[in-house]
Amino acid sequence: DNGFCVSRQNACDNQWKAWADLAWFEWCDENIAHWSRADWDCPVIVRLHSYEAFGNMPEAVNWQNISHLIFVAPHIQQLVHQRWPELAKVPQSVIPNGVKLNGLEYKERSHGKRIGYLGYLNHKKGIDLLIQAMYSFPEYEFHVAGSFQDPHLEYYALNSWAEMSNVWFHGWIDNKDEWLEEVDYLIDRKS
Repeated sequence: DNGFCVSRQNACDNQWKAWADLAWFEWCDENIAHWSRADWDCPVIVRLHSYEAFGNMPEAVNWQNISHLIFVAPHIQQLVHQRWPELAKVPQSVIPNGVKLNGLEYKERSHGKRIGYLGYLNHKKGIDLLIQAMYSFPEYEFHVAGSFQDPHLEYYALNSWAEMSNVWFHGWIDNKDEWLEEVDYLIDRKS
């Protein structure tokens, strides 16, 4: 027992505000825009992801009440500084998005012809480039597993893939180890 207690809440209220020794807001969204207007007796940390950097929500936050701003990537930090130069005054750091590796098994692979994509499917993941690769390399199998986050992209991708005999869409995969056994390469797109 280290004496720490963590409570994960989807929304803040005065009870949790009074209880907290440190408040971490994982998104720069309406929740922090509202609670940045309150006085806090503890440090307040905000983690800003890419989708917030392309929106206008950072304008709604009272940054004078924020103790530390965390970015998910250096290029997101640069983008935010370009759009809102005054945010460079807020103490900040970059902590990249993590991948939960425990529980996944890895093995040596030989060359093969099966390429996999595993994760959420949205515009920032470069699905249009993946579709180009599928057309350009018909000798390879492309196995796509994940969940669409944009109905327009889903419509476009599924209709594009329907024309190709080298593409398999598996939907969301719970047993990732088993699925990974069936691919030789894994496409990784940093966002």
